[in-house]
Amino acid sequence: MAAIELRNLSKRFSSDARAVEDVSLSVPDGAFGVIVGPSGCGKTTLLRLIAGLEKPDRGEIRIDGGRVNRLAPDRRGTAMVFQDHALYPHLSVRSNLEFPLRTRGVHRAERARRVLAMLQLLELSRFADREPGELSGGERQRTALGRALIIEPRVLLLDEPLSNLDVMLRDHLRREIRRIHHSTGTTFLYVTHDQDEALGLADHLAVMHDGAIRQFGAPGEVYDWPANRFVASFLGRPAMNLLEGNLVREQGNWSVHLAKSRLPIAEDLFGEEVLASQLSDGQTVVAGFRPAAAQPVDTVAERRGVLDITIESEDRVGEQRYIIGGTADGTRITVPWRSASAPVPGEIASYRIDPAHVRLFRADREGTSIGHRPVTPSSPVTVLR
Repeated sequence: MAAIELRNLSKRFSSDARAVEDVSLSVPDGAFGVIVGPSGCGKTTLLRLIAGLEKPDRGEIRIDGGRVNRLAPDRRGTAMVFQDHALYPHLSVRSNLEFPLRTRGVHRAERARRVLAMLQLLELSRFADREPGELSGGERQRTALGRALIIEPRVLLLDEPLSNLDVMLRDHLRREIRRIHHSTGTTFLYVTHDQDEALGLADHLAVMHDGAIRQFGAPGEVYDWPANRFVASFLGRPAMNLLEGNLVREQGNWSVHLAKSRLPIAEDLFGEEVLASQLSDGQTVVAGFRPAAAQPVDTVAERRGVLDITIESEDRVGEQRYIIGGTADGTRITVPWRSASAPVPGEIASYRIDPAHVRLFRADREGTSIGHRPVTPSSPVTVLR
């Protein structure tokens, strides 16, 4: 086991092809770190830099406190699991697991002990004498995982290992990978574009975009308090709703004024210092809230905190039903639909937005969070939609 520390790591493949830009992050010893981001954002390049398959232009890579920039891949104490299984098709599961031990000169008795233990850990004992062509996709991926773990690496790097599998198998193997991590105590760093995988697996979560880490922290923190508008719009299914408006202070209370409504701010979430130093009357901001923060209302006596939405269409995520519609200024947002009847396009639906779940972002290009308040939980987050 070993901690991973990256310090100002950068990699360019040409003057205009920035793959990784000034990345710094730390994954503690024995933790499960996940990097999530859209395709082409630099996730795989970052793993390859840690593994020693690419050389950084600048910055430091430290494993267990030691600088490894100049070490060959086989001297870094890392192993890597790829999207493709990379198994020898003519060898049995047992022989595939044993192969990396043979190449390292491990004694026969020790090889047998480790192979037996790995077959049991991965629940592959009954498939030990089968070749990869006789296995399911999940069994092949577990074999590939075992072949990486059997050399007892200090750090296991996983590059989208489940992306070629169907949804049900991915869900099953995600639970299996979490179980294996708990059993081995090895430091895992896992790359994915799938946010369900990211939120379900991570102790420490990094969101990556255009070669840079946009936010790094506990999954609950990243989901509940996105550090910028990119994270807010990328993480979550459906994503956070974002509406531009102006801050107004009335009778000592702050709210965001939209075209025909006002969203109150739960001032105790931000603190007096933030309210005094970062907010000003009339300031243009972007207010954000998750769909779950919107509650339907039938009669509206008090307009404060209520949005009227012109229904456009219905969407489903699993068992959850949502409507997509436009606010008075034309911004399209997504909110839950809990009625037994079908939504009717063109009708108006009213929703009250819980002030405790309203987040504020700057209206400039960077869109950084105003009053970002990190939270402490480090266990995988359960997302309520």
